[in-house]
Amino acid sequence: MFGPEPTAQQIASRRTARDGEVENSKNPAPFIFRKEVGNKGGRNGYKRCLANAYQKGGLDAEATATEGLLGVTFSTEQEVDRDGLLALLAPLGPITVTLSDPVLRTGANGQDEQVLPGGRQTITAQQAVSALYARRANESEILRTPAQVAIWQGIVQAAQTVAKEADTAQPPATVAGYLGALGAGPRAVRTLDVTPALDVVTNPDAIDLLQVDSASTQLLMARILPTAVSPTNGGLRVRLRNQTGDNSALYQATVRLLFAGANVVAVDDTPSAGVSVGTRLEYDPSLTQDRIEGLTVAIGPASAAPAKARVDGVDVTVDLGQDFLAFLKKGTSSGGDVPPTAGGG
Repeated sequence: MFGPEPTAQQIASRRTARDGEVENSKNPAPFIFRKEVGNKGGRNGYKRCLANAYQKGGLDAEATATEGLLGVTFSTEQEVDRDGLLALLAPLGPITVTLSDPVLRTGANGQDEQVLPGGRQTITAQQAVSALYARRANESEILRTPAQVAIWQGIVQAAQTVAKEADTAQPPATVAGYLGALGAGPRAVRTLDVTPALDVVTNPDAIDLLQVDSASTQLLMARILPTAVSPTNGGLRVRLRNQTGDNSALYQATVRLLFAGANVVAVDDTPSAGVSVGTRLEYDPSLTQDRIEGLTVAIGPASAAPAKARVDGVDVTVDLGQDFLAFLKKGTSSGGDVPPTAGGG
């Protein structure tokens, strides 16, 4: 996969923080280094295969690059090999997983062999590690993803066996501590939506490269960490509320807002009692009118008024009405340009 390349200064800053100084972290989040993840820079951004970040600067570079992808700062990272991963998972006890297909790997003789059968089953930590490391010759990462997600779902659910509520005044200092904290509360596993990067511009060497859908990634982060993400592009921070009656409206609006340089930092997709006809904007009074009007390029005609109360971390609240759906339909029927849904942001 590919994403922003961390600068030498960013890597050095992270290393300084890891050596004992206080890291400037507004939005701490746990991180387990397991394999590369990434995305593509925005219209004026740049891209780099995130596996290269690790090759260039090790765990610090990989973590920094992944922070850039998700818009958060990790408070804990851990680099583990196979034995280290086993040590991390061993305390969890039996792990229940449901696999849609058998997990296979290519053996030393060049033949495929089964690591785990398909279906629901209870496995050991050793089996989980073997399945996570399993790979068939020339197998794309996108084909490995369903099994990887299923196994990590089982791991996160099994974390309840070591559950220990985190002290908000003193967050866990290790990944094992975060697993315990996960086990003490609601937990789930989500994977970023990706597609193979097949065009010669993005992937000139025709390697196994996956491209992240930035709109779905930003929506995911807006749901699990509302207003906590720190955009780096200086664009407006937008909270979206869907009052169209159409579940797809949030995604479509996010695609267009990203293309316009804005950032969706919070969403409210709670089903409303009714639908709204007009789209409305409520904005921080300190913003200039031209910045607010620029959003209508993305979401169509809307009424705008200063917000009565400021929301921390939010510049503009957008209440999507049915006018937005009409705006989408008009753009499609007129053959207008549709912004890309993957790779932006």
